[in-house]
Amino acid sequence: MGQSIRRALPAKERLGLRGTSDLTIDDEPMTVAAAAVLQHLLSGKSLAAAASLVAVSHSISKTDVARCWARKKRAALTMLTIGRIVDAAPWTAAEVQRLCQVFYGERWFVPPTTRFGKTSPAAI
Repeated sequence: MGQSIRRALPAKERLGLRGTSDLTIDDEPMTVAAAAVLQHLLSGKSLAAAASLVAVSHSISKTDVARCWARKKRAALTMLTIGRIVDAAPWTAAEVQRLCQVFYGERWFVPPTTRFGKTSPAAI
């Protein structure tokens, strides 16, 4: 369908999509695509629907979107959370609940807490 993210990136960055562990690779395009997937997931879309929408909007293949999501979902959550902090727009209870569903089973995920340090009731 659209241009592959591999062809859109410089040669050194394309290697990162093949699984190398080169830490010098600029992975921002992958993180941006993963953040777009997360935004669609938060709005209630399925992963397949979100991947299709991001593939079209970012002119990359669904396979590349899936790869970006698999490798950068944690960075995507960080990116969106920082945006929320900057905009002074905290996660809503419904969004916290959806985040818990999306990231269920991820060992690194810690549900957002209330200002009193307790897990949000929506996350339970």
